[in-house]
Amino acid sequence: YMFKRVGTIIYDSACCSQDEILGASIELEVLDCIINEGEYEIICEVNTFELINKKLEEKFGPAIQAEITWRSDNMISLNQAQSEKLLKLIDALE
Repeated sequence: YMFKRVGTIIYDSACCSQDEILGASIELEVLDCIINEGEYEIICEVNTFELINKKLEEKFGPAIQAEITWRSDNMISLNQAQSEKLLKLIDALE
């Protein structure tokens, strides 16, 4: 509930251009390709994770990180003050 099990593959942005990673992502029919500052994050189905990771490794070399993980359906952004409050709450709960 509210989370999906997906494959996550992260590459440093120095491995290739944005066009190359987007082209490979479209070709491999991944769920999403997120371009962050300094890295590319490829999200795929669990049942295609091994194949996609292998194909990307053949094309761009080894990934910084490749794993099957739980991903939230709802992402939110926090500013600095909100982040600090959240961390204090987590510390208090622990």
